[in-house]
Amino acid sequence: MRRAWLLLPLLLLAGCQGEEGDEASPDTEVGEPPLTFVVLPYTSPSRIAERFQPLADYLAEGLGRPVRVHVSRGYAEPLRMLAEGRADLAYLGATGLIRLQRRYPDREDLRPLAAETGYRTAVVVRRDSPYRTLGDLAGETFAFGAYRSLSSHYAPRRLLAEAGIALGDLADYEFLHRQGRVARSVIHGDYSAGAVNADLAGRFTGEGGDLRVLAESGALPPPMVVAGPALEGEMADEVADLLREPLAGGRVPDYVPHFRAPDPALMEVGREHLRAVERPCPGEGRP
Repeated sequence: MRRAWLLLPLLLLAGCQGEEGDEASPDTEVGEPPLTFVVLPYTSPSRIAERFQPLADYLAEGLGRPVRVHVSRGYAEPLRMLAEGRADLAYLGATGLIRLQRRYPDREDLRPLAAETGYRTAVVVRRDSPYRTLGDLAGETFAFGAYRSLSSHYAPRRLLAEAGIALGDLADYEFLHRQGRVARSVIHGDYSAGAVNADLAGRFTGEGGDLRVLAESGALPPPMVVAGPALEGEMADEVADLLREPLAGGRVPDYVPHFRAPDPALMEVGREHLRAVERPCPGEGRP
């Protein structure tokens, strides 16, 4: 018993020294928290990771700070995360950016930094189908992608409207969320026609392909990287520079998408598509 009492002060002293030793010294560097880069769920999470993790690594190398990719659960979540400061960067389609600017018209801290190359939407049908014009789709079935998508909903809806086809003129229509599903559903004959971006259409419409393009839109505003209030101005400028003028001696690394300065004129085209669809014809409400 006496030996135990003699050891107790030594154990208490060791415990106090251990607690002091666990404290970081003033000279110890604490790593900065990672930047959060939220990406809308436009395709499968595995494909998003395959594309955006290298981009995040590239930005981390240029910024000297880790960048974490977060795949959102829906098209509205990136807008909320960015506006509320829970994300530093967001990869948004033109529709998302337009809605963000509508919701927060006076927020100068929501900054488009860099945009991908402009693209087009295509209405596709099976190669062996009898359809030759959009007007031939009256009374037929149609597959859209995501409701919030410019290329697989708003732009094709406008193409159909200009051909005199309202939703009520179709036998049926469905929103399949992902454009790959749209293409496959048309190939399998589940729908007479569908809307996908022209790049994706090209994979199925080449020589020997199962699809052909029935109609194509003009140039559309592309997805872009947008900074939120959580990202300091100087670092936002660094991100813009890294995206528009990549490292590696000015050559675009293979794993970095091609970005450029956002084009206000193309963004106005996107706004026109949304306005046209959001003012439906008499008797045609929101699907």
